[in-house]
Amino acid sequence: MSYPDLSTILDVYPEHSTHCYGYAPSKGRRCQQPTRKANRNKATRLLNHGTHLLQRGLPLDSLLIELAPLLLCSHRHKNQADSLVSVWRARLRAFEETWLLAAVLKSLCEFADSRARSLAAASMGEQSVSERGLRPVRVEREAVVGTEQEEEEEDEEEEEEEEEGGDREESEPEPEPEASPVRTSIEGPTPAVPSAVAEPTVPLSERRTVTRKPIEGDCEICMCPLRGEDSDQDSDDEDDNVSDTESDEEDDGPEEDDPDDLVYCKNQCGRNYHKACIDEWLATQSTFEDPRGNPVCPSCPTCRAVWSS
Repeated sequence: MSYPDLSTILDVYPEHSTHCYGYAPSKGRRCQQPTRKANRNKATRLLNHGTHLLQRGLPLDSLLIELAPLLLCSHRHKNQADSLVSVWRARLRAFEETWLLAAVLKSLCEFADSRARSLAAASMGEQSVSERGLRPVRVEREAVVGTEQEEEEEDEEEEEEEEEGGDREESEPEPEPEASPVRTSIEGPTPAVPSAVAEPTVPLSERRTVTRKPIEGDCEICMCPLRGEDSDQDSDDEDDNVSDTESDEEDDGPEEDDPDDLVYCKNQCGRNYHKACIDEWLATQSTFEDPRGNPVCPSCPTCRAVWSS
């Protein structure tokens, strides 16, 4: 701790003031008698030394006792040395108390400032650590929320699909297969099982009156002419006349009138086929199964009705 000069604390300046530091009661003021220059010089040296002692925290009583006579006149105020020392002690004690209090206050202020900065830094560090710790939790929470939302959306979509499927099942009856002509050619090995095999449109128990188509054109299975190419035009005309005359009379005519190498669908469409082709077609169909694993009933290649020949 740095102190001011001892002369400042005691308010004594012998190098500047030549008068006695005693008190004149009759005058009510300080004595105006001059002091000896040698004493004033010695007093100045003692004050400088006292300043060093004060800096070190050493006692100054003996120095004050030695200093007092040097600053009093030798005629009337030598006897005031003790009272002058008492005044100086009081001033020194008051200064030390004030100075110590100021030093304590200053130290407390510095400590408070340092403590505040430390707390602020610690708070910032804890906040950053807390944010770093919470960031994964926040990300995980957002991921969980996002997953839950996705699951809810998937559940809602599944429910909507189930509801739409139920509505379609209730409101839309299964359409009956259309009796559209289907051309099928047998080429090579047995054809693969179709993904969805149409059920015959005409049950076995139902027998309807079917008119046989004219024996002309190609077989719908092998795509070859139903009749040989060597037949002449006359025979074709004759066949046409016969078919025209018999078409009105034929209801469910006897099978023996049919050529041996041709057959036709007697259940629905009346289409003609080569017997060899239809035999191979029916043999192939006997190997088919529906999606439930049940065998498929042999059907007409064109109308898909149950085959009856």
